[in-house]
Amino acid sequence: MSAPESDIGNPPLSQHGIHPKRLVRNFAIAGFLTFLIVTLLLGMLFRQISLDNLVEVTEARNVALATVLSHNIWNKYGEQLPSMSVDVDESLTDSTAFVRMHESILAELATLPILNIKIYSLDGSMLYSASFGERKLSKNHSENFVRASEGETSSQLTFREHFRASHSVIRDRHVLNSYIPIRSSNNSPVEGVFELYTDVSPVMTGINHTQLLFMTGLIVLLLVIYSALLFVVGRTAHVFQGHSLAHEANHKLMLYQAMHDPLTGLLNRKGFAEQLKESMQQATQESRLLALLYMDLDGFKQINDSFGHAFGDELLKEFATKLQHSTRGDDLLSRMGGDEFTIALTSIENIEEVQMVAERIISIAQEPFMHNGINASFGISMGITIYPLDEADVDTLIKHADTAMYDVKENGKGNYRFYSNEINEERLRKTLYVEELKQALQQDQFEVLYQPKVNIVHSRVVGMEALVRWHHPQHGLISPAEFIPVLEENGLILEVGEWILRKACETTRGWHQQGLDHLVLAVNVSPMQFQKDDFIECVAEVLEQTDYPADRLEIEVTEGSLIEDRDDCIAKLQSLRDMGVKVAVDDFGTGYSSLSYLQQFPINTLKIDRCFIKQLYESRDNASIVTAIMALAHSMHLDVVAEGVEEPQELAFLSALGCRVIQGYLFSRPLTAEQFGQYHITDTIVQDKMVQEESDLPSQDAI
Repeated sequence: MSAPESDIGNPPLSQHGIHPKRLVRNFAIAGFLTFLIVTLLLGMLFRQISLDNLVEVTEARNVALATVLSHNIWNKYGEQLPSMSVDVDESLTDSTAFVRMHESILAELATLPILNIKIYSLDGSMLYSASFGERKLSKNHSENFVRASEGETSSQLTFREHFRASHSVIRDRHVLNSYIPIRSSNNSPVEGVFELYTDVSPVMTGINHTQLLFMTGLIVLLLVIYSALLFVVGRTAHVFQGHSLAHEANHKLMLYQAMHDPLTGLLNRKGFAEQLKESMQQATQESRLLALLYMDLDGFKQINDSFGHAFGDELLKEFATKLQHSTRGDDLLSRMGGDEFTIALTSIENIEEVQMVAERIISIAQEPFMHNGINASFGISMGITIYPLDEADVDTLIKHADTAMYDVKENGKGNYRFYSNEINEERLRKTLYVEELKQALQQDQFEVLYQPKVNIVHSRVVGMEALVRWHHPQHGLISPAEFIPVLEENGLILEVGEWILRKACETTRGWHQQGLDHLVLAVNVSPMQFQKDDFIECVAEVLEQTDYPADRLEIEVTEGSLIEDRDDCIAKLQSLRDMGVKVAVDDFGTGYSSLSYLQQFPINTLKIDRCFIKQLYESRDNASIVTAIMALAHSMHLDVVAEGVEEPQELAFLSALGCRVIQGYLFSRPLTAEQFGQYHITDTIVQDKMVQEESDLPSQDAI
């Protein structure tokens, strides 16, 4: 299944309606229309300017001619024109004055492109026309005539298919007829109106030719500009499309990265949850079962610490590949984080099918993993829940499978278990237990007890180990074997461990001030405390705040703690030694550390674990181990403390081996601070006084 899109980053440009190809096409259409409109408008503007200029020039020339005619014709024949107001062809032979006027006008027109001249009185009557046989028509309704009669020159350009000129009839000509007011002098009133018909066809031919050249040049120029712009837009669209594709690809990559684990390529927690929700909805609609398998790799942390994170990453990728090969195409796989994986079997027929898949995956995990010549193996703890038998939402379904998985880890690992209400109730009880431990720390329900350490050579108490007990308000005294693992599992041991160290230092400092300054306080720290980065700073701060002498403190670390990170352990142990604090290896003999490994650590004391002391005089193996430990300690010039000594025979055996310091019920059980303060200390300890056989005391296994 593909991951659904979400609001991550900016969406592709196409989602905003921006399409590069459509952009180029629209620009081409819009550009062409714009080109066409601009060409037409500029052509029309050019023609209009040319015509206006033609009219202006021709009109000015006609005005100049009219001025000449006014002086040569009107002033000479003006008064006689009304009497000659007859058709030209009827009076031509009878009117000598008309003939002379006509000849004078024709002489003026001989060198000019004037086709005809007409003279009108102010009432619009035609007094004269240079063309023969033309009927006299009134012009008093002509707008141009009216304007001329009022003293304003007016012209009109027309195309005549047929026109009677002064000398002949002409066809298809561009004619400009100008109405020009007649004045005897520049300042005299208008006395009549000249109408001059000018042939402007040659000029119009020139204008048309010029316009054609202008339009051709304009079209070429605009085509060049259009082509250049089209090229630029095309290139821009190409770049834009490339950017859009890159942006879309980047957007898809961001979506993929948001939904997938970068190491294995499987779905991550978010992507898995979204697709699981869809699968659950489909399972509900189709009335089928869905199984959720939540698994954790047993021992992966040790592999990571031993062979490095690069090796661990390769192991995770290889395991993810095997999971993909072991499931169907429609199943969902995810890496939830770290070494946790989930599988959703989206369509199953029965529970047996789920069991077969679980067993196959567990067997796959048991196959050796080889990389760079290193061979490693691990196990699988798996929790399973079935939907809709487990009626829950996505988060709750994942939580239930996770709960079942942790139940497997707490009960042997390397197996699978189906979720049930009983498991959930057990997890709930543990959760409540953790809350009670938090309250215990806040409400001073913890108490530090002190078990004496006795030097059997000098028969005196030389120190004590601080041990914690929990006084539960309802359940009474609870053994540390029950609550210490819970503290370590939830990280509360850090806070409780620091409290124990501080409390024990404060109490012991009081005994020092009472004259018992030879007592050495031993405090056991958990692996989690010891591995914390600021552990040394924490110890130094407690010593400073309690004014406790560093040479009277012994920090006990388990043998297993020293195996985790050798270089870091050596550095921390050396820092403690530099401060003056003594270091003891607790439970020695149970961690399988080699002699060469042990020699690298700056330690002072070995504590023989009680499991080797128990029945020492009856077990030949235990006796051999203790003898070897004593020989090892003497060869390395280390002190030895035997803990858990309960029988006189054990004391005798240890004394014969040269063990000087003993801790156990043979001398004293763990005591409260008040009891330890009242403890009778003399140079010779009477054994029957130190040993208390009270029937209500807890056994050594409960300490």
